[in-house]
Amino acid sequence: MPGDLPSRERRLLAVARWAAVATMVGALLSPPLANAAAFMTLASFALLPSAAARVRAALDLPLVRAALFVLAVLALAMLWADAPLALRLKYWWTGGPCCC
Repeated sequence: MPGDLPSRERRLLAVARWAAVATMVGALLSPPLANAAAFMTLASFALLPSAAARVRAALDLPLVRAALFVLAVLALAMLWADAPLALRLKYWWTGGPCCC
């Protein structure tokens, strides 16, 4: 329950949640804002005392496993591409289409 959490954990969760919202808004309006907010989300989540337990609980969810499977398939597909490795990695991180 949220009321049962220590104050430090509540603060870090609030920061992570608002930073996640800023990431979504920044993705539409300002990529640098999205990057900074995503870093803040990950950093505040990593500082949570319950972070390891939360990650283990998330890995039990079918949607999380499916998302990780899709990322693994995309990463494996990069090994098959004819494009140079630098170009493949560039489009992996930028999300743009690789039309080679």
